[in-house]
Amino acid sequence: MLRLLAAALLASSTLAAQPRDLKAFYMRSCAACHGQDGSGRSATGARLSGRNLAEGRWQTKKTDGQLVKSILDGKDAMPAYGSQIKEDEALRLVTEVIRPFAAHKK
Repeated sequence: MLRLLAAALLASSTLAAQPRDLKAFYMRSCAACHGQDGSGRSATGARLSGRNLAEGRWQTKKTDGQLVKSILDGKDAMPAYGSQIKEDEALRLVTEVIRPFAAHKK
């Protein structure tokens, strides 16, 4: 019984340590307005003036900290995601998902 409990605790702590799939978070929470490719070209993005996250000139003017703050606190029509994502995850979202949009822009 004790071994079973220890195994269950170990499994749950291992799952908790797994990094969050931030690309999936982006697709679920951000793509409706910013587009799957970050371009802002979507029906909702057009209606709400979704920011083109793939624009290199815009990206160079924004620090990672500014983007993290917008994600956590919201900005203009964009809702705050601070209750859904931690600060370190928001930073990874910026560096691993949003910043590469400019590099992959065609």
